[in-house]
Amino acid sequence: MPTIEQVGTVRLNLVARDQELSRLGTAFAAVRGGDGQVLFVRGESGAGKTSLVTEFAARARADSPELVVAVGRCDPQSGRGDAFLPFREVLQTLTGDTAGTSSNG
Repeated sequence: MPTIEQVGTVRLNLVARDQELSRLGTAFAAVRGGDGQVLFVRGESGAGKTSLVTEFAARARADSPELVVAVGRCDPQSGRGDAFLPFREVLQTLTGDTAGTSSNG
């Protein structure tokens, strides 16, 4: 699985994901136009969520090098634990707290 630094730099050869990539591209175009967007990518383990998002981020960063990509993930092994972990990871990246030193409260 790519690290946060790698997401958006790795290029993959995706099969049959044109519709999903198009949907992500449409949302990104709206963001570039000034509209806020939040997207959640969900699916069964092994469905290719990480590959899809990695490819989309690479395309978006190629188009907009100033783009900051922040990724949050659930526990892929158990699916249990801190329900807010993905959001904490995104916020840690966006605030520069990549060591996770912020309060968990």
